[in-house]
Amino acid sequence: MLKEKLTEIGLTDEQVGKVMTNIAENYVLKEKFDKLNSQLETANAELETKNKELEEFSKVDVDGLNAEIKRLQEENKANMVANETAIKKLKIDNAVEKALINAKARNPKAVKALLELDDAELEGNNIKGLDKQIKKLMEAEDSSFLFENSNKHVELTGIRPSDGISCTKNKEDMTYTELCAYYENNNTQI
Repeated sequence: MLKEKLTEIGLTDEQVGKVMTNIAENYVLKEKFDKLNSQLETANAELETKNKELEEFSKVDVDGLNAEIKRLQEENKANMVANETAIKKLKIDNAVEKALINAKARNPKAVKALLELDDAELEGNNIKGLDKQIKKLMEAEDSSFLFENSNKHVELTGIRPSDGISCTKNKEDMTYTELCAYYENNNTQI
């Protein structure tokens, strides 16, 4: 199309060829220019965005972040220790409850208070030395009543009530009312 216009103007074929060669070497088509210009604008926008991000990162306090990371790691470690301690205590409590139920404790809470569990160590699902402590409590006079299988009977001592009124007083020392009650309860007449 450009060639035809140049020929219409009156240029020779040789002159038209030189102009076309010069245009091809020194000029860019509008479509190609627009495409390259669009890519350049996109690249500039991305570069500006990246520069802003880098500027934001340069404002970050690296030492502060490292200190925060270290604090959080220590806090995490402390939480793990606390959780492990709580789990161990729960396992010990469950093992004690199970042992007291098997020993037929009447009041597991009361028996548990008598056990020495400060330095309790788990051996599988049982506590080291717990059976000995429970056996000792079952055999002791002052704590055997806390268990159902206790072989010892607690015998109450004191005054036993009589079936009828027994008179420990002399009849001569009794009042009239006491004498009437005595005769009435013993089916005796005066």
